Amino acid sequence: PDFAEAHAEWAIGRLIGDVSPAHLDAARAAIDRALTLQPKLVRAHAARGLWLLQSDPPDAAAAEATLRGVLEQDPNMSDALLWLSSSLGIQGRSDDSVAVLQRAVRIDPLHPSITANFADQLLLRGKDREALQVLENAIRQPNPGYGPFLILRNMHRGSGRLVELNAVVKEQLLRGI
Repeated sequence: PDFAEAHAEWAIGRLIGDVSPAHLDAARAAIDRALTLQPKLVRAHAARGLWLLQSDPPDAAAAEATLRGVLEQDPNMSDALLWLSSSLGIQGRSDDSVAVLQRAVRIDPLHPSITANFADQLLLRGKDREALQVLENAIRQPNPGYGPFLILRNMHRGSGRLVELNAVVKEQLLRGI
């Protein structure tokens, strides 16, 4: 009950994926508890930034301000960079969003959500070869996560490369991802 870091991480876990109002309320309570226990806990402030993004409606501007404050204290927190990128994207600042993702990839090139989002942005900009390279590097890692497989499957499906699509699906199934 007095472990601030655990409250912050539990909140983040509640905020990732399908977020119900009950999860939002529980996450907010956990963030508040973490910050009561340790007011300067950077990870709890990052969790608050994610909470602002996941709220209905999201408050992307407040999330941006919160996450920029987090990054002033810990410039290498890859999750904060990922969430800042999302905040900027919601605000229609796609070039800024991609620049933040590029920085996140340099800091944490094995983070599956960062690599998947970065590759997706490359695809949207018509940089298919670069996206393919990012995704293929990601799925060669020991624990690549679901995101890179999803983007790579969609890329192959969308371009009609069914042999490559089949190979990616088989690899994903063999790994149990």
